[in-house]
Amino acid sequence: MTGTLIRSRRLRLGLSRHELAHSVGVSSEQLGAWEEERGEIGCPHALEQILRQSESRVSEPSRLQTPYN
Repeated sequence: MTGTLIRSRRLRLGLSRHELAHSVGVSSEQLGAWEEERGEIGCPHALEQILRQSESRVSEPSRLQTPYN
């Protein structure tokens, strides 16, 4: 996973750097280093899992939006 990909996925989800860093359990400075490719991603599997979970929540259709509630 590249820093550019991390940043684009984070922005697409509407997450701040601080919010994603908190979810992963790292500082926002560390996440920034990953996004700017200034350091090796220390927990790539955890980061990928959190991003996937966030993406699945965003893509799930809301039950509140059905016209027959």
